Amino acid sequence: MGLRVLGKDALPAEGAIEAALKDPEASVRINAMMALGNLGHTERAAYLLVEEAKAATTDAHANWALDGIRYLELPESIEGMEEKEFAKGAYSTRTFRHLAGGGTMFLPPEKGN
Repeated sequence: MGLRVLGKDALPAEGAIEAALKDPEASVRINAMMALGNLGHTERAAYLLVEEAKAATTDAHANWALDGIRYLELPESIEGMEEKEFAKGAYSTRTFRHLAGGGTMFLPPEKGN
């Protein structure tokens, strides 16, 4: 998580981030994916987060991965994909729908709509 928080300043630890992508713990992998995105490897990070969300077996795991996509502001990475590929429960369903709406799900409606 610390490397994710460092943003681009985590560049000297890119090797550690790469190693963390293979960690057995999902939360470590997901934070590493977000750190990778912070270093400018957004396409790869988005791909890995999508795959992580699809492979998730629990709602929390799927939601963490989808939230990583939201954190990197890459809602287009799920374009054309179906909710059933990602949704494992209420939280991951809500986050998927937020992303599928272009990340605008929680904006207030405009007047007159």
